[in-house]
Amino acid sequence: MKEGKIDLHALAVLGLAGSGKSSVVARIRRNAGVSSYTFSGGRSLRKLSDAGDTVAGSLVSTGAAMPGELFVNLLMRELHALPQTPTHLLLDGNPRSLEQVQAIPALEFRSFHCIVLSVPIDVAVSRVRARAHYSSRVDDARGLASYRVRQDATLQPRIVREVGTFSDVKFIDGDRDLDAVTADALAYFDSILKK
Repeated sequence: MKEGKIDLHALAVLGLAGSGKSSVVARIRRNAGVSSYTFSGGRSLRKLSDAGDTVAGSLVSTGAAMPGELFVNLLMRELHALPQTPTHLLLDGNPRSLEQVQAIPALEFRSFHCIVLSVPIDVAVSRVRARAHYSSRVDDARGLASYRVRQDATLQPRIVREVGTFSDVKFIDGDRDLDAVTADALAYFDSILKK
């Protein structure tokens, strides 16, 4: 894999905090029948923070999105460390900022697609509060669920609009049973594979 070029098909799964992104991504990966790798910027930042990286620690503690350059560097580092290159990349919750969106075209993915899990704000807040007791996300544990979800809700339409300038975007109702949401996401993913 060349530096700066990611010769993979990518699927970004976006949505508010608590919309079910990680659950849907895990199910796509498990059931899609293709070689894939999941990148979660949040998980990568938490790992760096736990290892003592002060920049990552600051981003984790404030719940801020990582800068575009850091997003690209972490993604490339993880992909280069894989023993075997997959054919598909699943982006769990990224891009999370306009700066991350603007970094994507330069990566030269083979194809880029996007699913947005649509969930009402009150449902997302309730889900984030429910997971706070087991979550490693600092802002979940601090009781900042409502703030985090509303912050996502403010920025996400602009992110989705920007992603839509170079990608197709599929909206899926995430306020349903996880099996139904996953079925819709897998059907969309299957339609991508057939293109």
